[in-house]
Parts: sequence; C-alpha cells; structure tokens
Amino acid sequence: MSLWTDFLSADYDLRVLCHGVDAAVLEILGSKIPGLTAPAIKNDGRLGRAGRLTVIAGAAAVYNEIKSFGPDAVISMFVWADFLVSAAMRLRLVSGAPSIAHIVYVAGNPMPPVKFFLKKKLYATLSKSAFKCASGVICICRHDARLLCDEYRVDERKIEVVPIGIRVRPFEARKTHDPFTFGIVSRLSPEKRIDAVLRLIKEVALERGENFRLLVFGDGNDGERLRALARDLRLGNVVRFQGWVKDPDIAFTAIDCMLMFSTTEGTPRSILEAAERGVPSIAKDVGGVGEVIIDGKTGFLINGADQLKEKIIHMMSAAGEAQRLGLAARRRIEESRNVDGEITKLKSIIEGLTGD
Repeated sequence: MSLWTDFLSADYDLRVLCHGVDAAVLEILGSKIPGLTAPAIKNDGRLGRAGRLTVIAGAAAVYNEIKSFGPDAVISMFVWADFLVSAAMRLRLVSGAPSIAHIVYVAGNPMPPVKFFLKKKLYATLSKSAFKCASGVICICRHDARLLCDEYRVDERKIEVVPIGIRVRPFEARKTHDPFTFGIVSRLSPEKRIDAVLRLIKEVALERGENFRLLVFGDGNDGERLRALARDLRLGNVVRFQGWVKDPDIAFTAIDCMLMFSTTEGTPRSILEAAERGVPSIAKDVGGVGEVIIDGKTGFLINGADQLKEKIIHMMSAAGEAQRLGLAARRRIEESRNVDGEITKLKSIIEGLTGD
C-alpha cells in the first residue's frame, strides 16, 4: 500500500482516475498532490454496484465519471473494472470525445478464483477485450507478463514490467530467537496452503522435538478451520495464531524465517517486507516469487512438501544461516527493490502514454 502513497505524494501534475477495489487503490482517495486544490487521483467505489446491474449502466457510470473528472489517464484493476473502462472508452470514441489513456494494472493472474467453466470463459473474454483496447498494461513481474502473452494474447509491446518496491528504512541485524521461530504472514485462505505447512510442522516436531515455534499472523475465511487443525494435530506447544496486526514490524521482529507455500502468487509484498527487515523466506516457486528470492543466497525456493520440510530442518539446525540469508536479502532490497525506482518508472510510463 505504501507504493501508492509515495507515488501520489511525489511532484506529479497529471490527473489520474483509478478503478479498483483493493486496499492500495482505496488509499488513493485520501491522497492529494502538493500545489493542487483538488485531488489529482480519484477512485469511485460505486463502479462495482452500478456495473453489476447491467453492462450499459456500468459503462455509462464510468463514461460520466471520466467526463466530469477530466483525467489524463484511467487506471483499472481487476476484470470487471478493466472491461467497463474499455467499454466507456469505446463510447467516448463514438461520441467524438478526445481519447484518454487507459492503463490496465495487473498483479497476478487477472482471472478471479472462480470454479464454473462458463464463468471462467466469460471472464477470459472480458479480459481479452479490455487488454486489446488498453493503451498499455503494467505488470508487477515477468511471470505475469508471460502469462498475459501466452494465455490472454496481449501484445508484448503494450506490456511494461514494474517490479514492486518498498521504502527501505534503517536496519540493524539481530540474533535469532530462542527457540528458533518461523512465521507465516498471510491472508488465511485455502490457496495459501497453510494446512499443509501445519502438517509438515507436526512431522518436524515428532522427528526433532518441539524446540521451535511457528507464529501465524493474519486472518481470513480459513482461520477457524486452520485453528481446529492445529488443535487436532496437538500443536499447541509449537504453533500460535497471532491474528491480524496493523504494523507488519510486529510480525517480522518476532520471527527468524518466513514460510510461504501458496499455490498461486503475484509478487508477495510480505516477502519484500520480511527481507527489508533482514528476515529470509522459504517460499514455493510460483508467480513472481523466483524474481524476488535468489535460491540459496537470499532465501530458499522450493516446489514440494518434502523440500519445504528439508529447508525448515536446515534453518533450525544450521547456526547463523538465518542471519546470513537475511542480510543478503536486505542488501538485495536496497539494491533493486527500493520504491523510488518503482515510482520513477511508473511516472515515466504514464507520462509516455498520455503524451506529457
């Protein structure tokens, strides 16, 4: 979320209209650009409600919003918003209104987690239509760019990869906890495969004893089931559910190594935040994870449960390994993931597409 705050507080003279529903976009609403009397960034939360009545109502709502706000560019996120903005742009073309840059921002697979075949086909059709009409597409990792080219037939010339950056703060290395403490910092949902991690933790505890901890930070729909599973596995001495914490530093100062075993990811901000605090990660090599972690140097990339278990035992047993990997992960963040570089690239892309 800090990216958009930093981006919008920079010296920036464009008016940008955003359509999306995640927390990062909603935070835009409260941001103002120095020197301007009105917000230069606007997001209208009515889009989802109006759009789901009929396509025409949704496109008309976006069309009228563009007309009244007068932005230089429109940024959309998520399939329905992408499609409605592209439909509104077609209405503008028919009406003879000046063209406006439409930028689709992609973080992970644009396909929502739906199960029904016909619904998947519908979303895929809407996405392809939006991508075809968009002025440009911004992805957060090379993995997503390849996905868009291969599965959504997006013209690679439209795609710009802007890796997620974070604000780098002063840092002091620290010793590992006693007992050694692993952590999960995540939404508690099925695709995160936290249940599989709990079963592996049980195996490790049986083989190596209970002289280690796993702290789980986060909440979500899967929380009750995961807590019940931990009770069934009798992990009360090892696993503790900490709930959601507003300040991620609370989580990252409490752990020595982060675990991630998701089936799908874009570029997990939690891995970046952990590395910025000198905490290495053991993570499944999905999505853009492999673009953040250098295997064996800044953390470990794994593909299956056996590998995850092996690396958990390794981190517990190898003295100084967590500090070594954590310091290397921190240096990589400083060198290649500072948010200033991301802001500069985003501004350059938007200015290029708007002709400013």
